[in-house]
Amino acid sequence: MAINEEGKDAYFIEVKWGTLSNREVKEIGKELMMKARKFPWRRTTRKEHYVIYAKDIKGSITINDVTIYTLKDVANLMDKHKPRIIKTNSN
Repeated sequence: MAINEEGKDAYFIEVKWGTLSNREVKEIGKELMMKARKFPWRRTTRKEHYVIYAKDIKGSITINDVTIYTLKDVANLMDKHKPRIIKTNSN
């Protein structure tokens, strides 16, 4: 769970260090949405984001309103957005 008070965003996140089946991903998505209903912060005005991180997922699945990342997805994002190292002379 994370919040962005300025943007009124609430992030409901689940991280699993294992390979998930499509059924497990669907269940986790439902659980995140149920947890969100119980969270009182700006309940009527916030924008909710649901995110699942897993080592891997068997097959391919898409769930409306849930962003799903595997370890490979995260590695690819990190490779794509590596910081540049700029060498300067500090003489």
